[in-house]
Amino acid sequence: MLKSTFVLSAYVFSLLFIFFIPFPYSIFPVHEKVNTFLFTGMLSGLNEFFSGQATPGMISSDSTLMYLQVFLLAVVSFLISITVQFIKVKEEKKLRFISFTHSLLTYFLALHLMKYGFDKVFKTQFYQPEPNTLFTPFGFLDKDILFWSTIGTSHPYNVVTGALEIIAALLLVFHRTRRAGLVLSLGLLLHICLINFSFDISVKLFSIFLLGITCLLIAPDLKNFITFFFKRQLNQQNEPLPLWILNKQVKVGLKCFVILVIISESIYPAVLSGNFNDDRAQRPYLHGAYEVWSIEPKENTLNIALPDIKRVFIHRRGYIIFQHDNDSMSDYKLNIDSIKHTFELTDHKLVTTTIPYVYYPVDSTLVLNSAYKITAKAIDWRTLPALRKGFHFRSDSEF
Repeated sequence: MLKSTFVLSAYVFSLLFIFFIPFPYSIFPVHEKVNTFLFTGMLSGLNEFFSGQATPGMISSDSTLMYLQVFLLAVVSFLISITVQFIKVKEEKKLRFISFTHSLLTYFLALHLMKYGFDKVFKTQFYQPEPNTLFTPFGFLDKDILFWSTIGTSHPYNVVTGALEIIAALLLVFHRTRRAGLVLSLGLLLHICLINFSFDISVKLFSIFLLGITCLLIAPDLKNFITFFFKRQLNQQNEPLPLWILNKQVKVGLKCFVILVIISESIYPAVLSGNFNDDRAQRPYLHGAYEVWSIEPKENTLNIALPDIKRVFIHRRGYIIFQHDNDSMSDYKLNIDSIKHTFELTDHKLVTTTIPYVYYPVDSTLVLNSAYKITAKAIDWRTLPALRKGFHFRSDSEF
């Protein structure tokens, strides 16, 4: 009975997780919005009640609220399983529920492997490092940024690793190749979890869940896997209990629809934006790195202290970043008004400052007229060694 309760709890928890943990789907944006709306206030109140501290923000990856939500879902799953065992629900109904959830988890796993796979192929997950990252000294970067930026410099690596995830997803959606898909998925997700924990990347909880459901999907067929790998024999794969009576045409149509949804969710953002290689995507106006040539006070005063700014960066996601002489960074949310020729800088306290600017495209010079006149010239950051394309068969060769 204990084993049966544990198995049922695992399936109930997995089902609750995929429905109630908010995830930013492209063709189902309502999923994240509804779950965030339903649970954020309640979880914030519970956390404040038990810890005595208010938790700012929303339910996000590896946040306190997400861990609390997962804990609550686990408790609810266990209570549901105990109740089902106590009222002695027919074994056939439990098996049908497990079979349904088993199939749903298989397609859910395929969806996320394919989605992350295409994100790698299109270079939208491990994107090319921004100029401010490239000019930050190695030791000043956190481990997660170091890993993300290093992987982002290699397009071939992203394509190959993304293709492996897409292949695993395709193997999962077909019954005859599902075993191979699960084995490949297990290897990929073990590696992903190792990366997330080793480099402190904030998708630990979700990657553990994907690894967990992979193990859950393998578990019913574990004896056959062991037989195949150690005795080189392959038994017939266990057939799941049919969920309902469907003719062959309806089953094929339903499977084709599910596969279409998985593929659509995976490639929809790229199709919508037309961006199939983020390295070549159009960057925003004035994006890049600028070396400061001079800083002059507006008034002819010798006592005024000049700021120690050596570089200015315009980030693609709407930020301006100042690099100081000691290599520390100051960042502001940036809105560029190209008609009025002004920068609107908003700091972390939501205080906005307007600074006039002049840009000379002939020599790529940017002039900021605040309390000081800051003159900076664009740097060709794409020629830095980290982004330089090349391959060496011999360690002592130049090419």
